[in-house]
Amino acid sequence: MAKSLFNSIAALCLAAWGMAAHAALTIEITQGVERGMPVAIVPFAWEGPGTPIQEVGGIVQANLVRSGRFEAIPENDFLSRPHDDGEVVFKDWRLIKAEALVIGKVRDLGGDRYAVQFQL
Repeated sequence: MAKSLFNSIAALCLAAWGMAAHAALTIEITQGVERGMPVAIVPFAWEGPGTPIQEVGGIVQANLVRSGRFEAIPENDFLSRPHDDGEVVFKDWRLIKAEALVIGKVRDLGGDRYAVQFQL
């Protein structure tokens, strides 16, 4: 994460100095991150008739994992499955070494409209 922040700052500096400065800047990356931050993404609750068209929690998980910065904790390891912050037992997530937790709900508003609520 620190290297990513450094690279972003370096890119901004290069853009700002690109017109005014003609000096060469070399950035050498000597090591990377072995694995992403362990994150638990609980399947989002569905509030509406029938079944949801998409599983939003799965979409969030796929995007986070694809970024390379996060590693999803398998759902089988979850000790609980909260959907609201009042239901979260932080000890459950520390035991499985989750550094972040994503919970949420999807509510059918009718007419192909949905409300998605999530918390990190």
